[in-house]
Amino acid sequence: MSIVVCAIPRQSILSARTSAFQRSYEPESAADIILHLTACLLHELRLGEESEFYGWLQMIPRETVLLPTLWDEASVAGEDGPRAVEWLEGTEALKQLERKDGEGLSLVSPAT
Repeated sequence: MSIVVCAIPRQSILSARTSAFQRSYEPESAADIILHLTACLLHELRLGEESEFYGWLQMIPRETVLLPTLWDEASVAGEDGPRAVEWLEGTEALKQLERKDGEGLSLVSPAT
């Protein structure tokens, strides 16, 4: 049995379809899709108050947020990063990081 906790209208989600940014090509790879979504986000940020997503964009952190994929990178995460990676041992998160690394989608390799 499933219980709906929250319903979010599709037009409220910033995506390649809902962004004001128009693409002139069809993305062919995962990297193309990520690049296009990044361009959509940057375009909406550039629009400022004119963006339909302005309120949502105000909640995005302006400082660096350390993602697990960067925890093992000393130049970004410092000395604590590698210790944080150890917390992922045996978790689905580590499996996903390793899968993305195998597909060439991660920025750095997780600790082994």
